[in-house]
Amino acid sequence: MKNRYKIWQNLLIIFTILIAIIYCVPNLFQDKPAIEFRANQKERVIQTLKDNDVKNYIVNKKDVTFTSTEDQLFALTLLQDKNISASLFLKNTTPSFLKNLNAYPMKLGLDLRGGVHLLLQADIDEVIKKDRANQEKNIIKVLRNKKVRAKKSNGKLIFSSEKARDVALYEMQTNIFAFKFSPSKKEECDKDGCKTSYIIDYLTRDEHIQNLKESITKQTILTLKKRVNELGVSEAVVQSYDGGKIAVDLPGLQDASRAKNIIGKTAALEFRIVSDEQSSMMYPYKNSKVGLQEDIILSGDSISNAQASIDDQLNHIVQVSLSSSVENRFNQVTKENVGNAMAVLMLESKKTNTGKTVKTSKVISVATIQSALGSNFSISGLNEDEAKDLSLLLRAGSMPTTVNIVEETVLGPSLGQENITKGINALILGIIIVSVFMAVYYKGFGMIANIAIVINLVCLLALLSIVGVTLTLSGIAAIVLTLGMAIDANVLIYERIKEELQINKNVQNGIFVGFNKAFATILDANVTTFIVGAVLLTLGSGPIQAFAVTLILGLITSMFTAVICTKALVNLFYGNSKEISLG
Repeated sequence: MKNRYKIWQNLLIIFTILIAIIYCVPNLFQDKPAIEFRANQKERVIQTLKDNDVKNYIVNKKDVTFTSTEDQLFALTLLQDKNISASLFLKNTTPSFLKNLNAYPMKLGLDLRGGVHLLLQADIDEVIKKDRANQEKNIIKVLRNKKVRAKKSNGKLIFSSEKARDVALYEMQTNIFAFKFSPSKKEECDKDGCKTSYIIDYLTRDEHIQNLKESITKQTILTLKKRVNELGVSEAVVQSYDGGKIAVDLPGLQDASRAKNIIGKTAALEFRIVSDEQSSMMYPYKNSKVGLQEDIILSGDSISNAQASIDDQLNHIVQVSLSSSVENRFNQVTKENVGNAMAVLMLESKKTNTGKTVKTSKVISVATIQSALGSNFSISGLNEDEAKDLSLLLRAGSMPTTVNIVEETVLGPSLGQENITKGINALILGIIIVSVFMAVYYKGFGMIANIAIVINLVCLLALLSIVGVTLTLSGIAAIVLTLGMAIDANVLIYERIKEELQINKNVQNGIFVGFNKAFATILDANVTTFIVGAVLLTLGSGPIQAFAVTLILGLITSMFTAVICTKALVNLFYGNSKEISLG
């Protein structure tokens, strides 16, 4: 019959729904509060929890899970009091057979899962200042190469002759593009006569400053993303914000201090040669101070890899590997400084309790250069924790400049769970109200529409899990909207069928024509909504993008369930009927 799907079509629909159920099921398994510890501390962990009458926990090889966050936090305090190295995390409880099918629950955003939000601001002025100093060094090199003498004073170069000025002007305009050079001359007279000075004013170009700002922001975001990966937060979001700020969201991260220590570690790392000269800048090192040369021989962003290790004397070290682009230069500099000490300088900014930003500089390691260093060398003089943190920072890359934490928000998991509960309650309430209306108004056909809603929800949750979309509160709103649009499609179909039955009493023909005529209207409505979603996805950010992605995926599942699945169910129950009731 013309309303019947072929067998292979029905099997394909069933197969699609089964796949959706498989990938939707992991969302029923919630993450459990857990504490991670070292494997050799397991017996101490068990004994500590037992002695303090902690209940409702399961000890595994390297972690212990709890039924509530309160028990987890209480246990962490107990373990730390016993000097047991422990850290908080949320353990995934998805069964292994689902993991083998690569079926995992949806990623939840900060507002649903709780976590840490940081708003950072890169110190662009510091970058501009350093860049200007480097460009001025290039000017000096150009003048030396051409053996031209000049006096530098407050953004000006003063020459004794016009010829010398013109030679310098040509060379600088040819080789230095960061500055805008303007020639002039000035005549000064006194009792001994008049003297003409030939001047070149140099000013940093606006486009160069803009390029610096964009470059530093991109490099900072890249470094932050690497540090986020080191923390193992897969759902983290790092993106640029208004006014050159950078927002970092870390859903599910419970250890806020760890996040601030690693991601909020606004340190820039520099390698410099130790200097004994009195004029050297002094920096704190352990309980004393050490002088360093001004020249930076290596920066943190030149390091390709770094790993914490232990040497033959059982001292904690960091093994460093350099990128090929700086290997030759580093080798030459260290060759020239064999016997001298090399220091690792950390520059960072911290916020005081009053909100004031204070910049600090300290030497974290000093080691004597025994021989010319190549692409691999080690940093010593560290304890275990210092070695681990330094290797992480070097591996993730140092910041191109100091970064200030201008805003910090910690959202507890209980608040995230409250948002989930409210969102699910709103979704369930919406489905119940719509389902009751459809069942009362369209009777049997309404029940078919209700089944289609459930299938739609299952397919949408499965698709969100497969694609890896991070679900937020705005995403839940998009799911509710999607289900409403799916019902709207069923209403359009049923009303078209009613109109056809008033014209032609043939039930099967009315169903066939009703579906066909309603399809064009449903398609138009979904296409226009898809365009709106695409615009929101392109131009929006954060919650708006999350809403847009969920909406677009919802449109796909709505077309599948409201048209294809509904038609299959209608033909299953009413394929041979000669009379039907549509309210």
